[in-house]
Amino acid sequence: MELRAWGIQVSIIEPGAIQTPIWKKGTAEANEVLAAAPPHLLELYRASIAKMMAMTAQAAKQSSPPEAVAKAVEHALTASKPKTRYLVGTDAKVRAKLMHLPDRVMDSLILNRINAAPVE
Repeated sequence: MELRAWGIQVSIIEPGAIQTPIWKKGTAEANEVLAAAPPHLLELYRASIAKMMAMTAQAAKQSSPPEAVAKAVEHALTASKPKTRYLVGTDAKVRAKLMHLPDRVMDSLILNRINAAPVE
């Protein structure tokens, strides 16, 4: 909206999880942190950490290929009437719908998802 006065149109590309090396890097770093963590902290957080790592692994498996983002960017740059917003990936579309929920409802959904995550 800020640039419309000068005739500049803007399209927002909002990717969800994308298939990149960051997933393996993040898992490796998490394992390093866990290996160096004091036993008393591991005792407190082991279950939560395991669930978060399982959720991360699932997100990596369901991530979109980088080409999906490139396709959205190409469309935004070449279309005669580009969209103002491109949501790339199912998770990005779900997140956009959830953003309209009240905070407490959103918090409950996130906690339910974490608690339901299988531990590998």
